[in-house]
Amino acid sequence: MPRISGSELLEWIQSSNDPYDFPVIVLSGSSKQSDKKQALDLGARVYWVKPTELQDLAQLARELKDCWLSPPSHV
Repeated sequence: MPRISGSELLEWIQSSNDPYDFPVIVLSGSSKQSDKKQALDLGARVYWVKPTELQDLAQLARELKDCWLSPPSHV
């Protein structure tokens, strides 16, 4: 991100809003566990590492759709 880091953005979201008002999803180039922990500690609901292959990106897009955009199923 050109003006602030992802951590700074998460800190701002956490300080400006109730972190449960909306889901924060982090899609990062970093696979470091410390970066993931920091993002989750700052209120991110999930942390995914950006895929490098197109087919993996397509799979991630399907997972995002299924997880976040589909209506909940009733049992």
